[in-house]
Amino acid sequence: MEFAPTVVADLAATGQDRLGCRIRAVTARVGDEIVGIGGFSFLDDGTVLAFCHLTDAARRRKVALHKAAIAALARAKASGFRRIVATADPEQPAAERWLERLGFVSARALGLEPTHINGHSVFILHDR
Repeated sequence: MEFAPTVVADLAATGQDRLGCRIRAVTARVGDEIVGIGGFSFLDDGTVLAFCHLTDAARRRKVALHKAAIAALARAKASGFRRIVATADPEQPAAERWLERLGFVSARALGLEPTHINGHSVFILHDR
């Protein structure tokens, strides 16, 4: 799996063009096929939202994905991001465990609201 900066055509090709232009992301490819896009979305209220949209082909490459996520979070910290929000898709049973391995803590455990957005559990990563 190879990673490269995401371009507008990648978003359109995967149906993720609703993410808009306020993102910093990478596209994962296996050969010529896009298997995932992940990174950070910058919301109008100042929230930094981590996201990843993966195919089953990408999910089969757990080690490469985990290393890429660790590197992205390290770059985010070096860029001065102090708080990153992520949501876990309830249709992906491993999503919450993966976020916890990456250092995120559930909003529920932190006593923060909201604990869910559109049915997804909310997780927070604070720079300590």
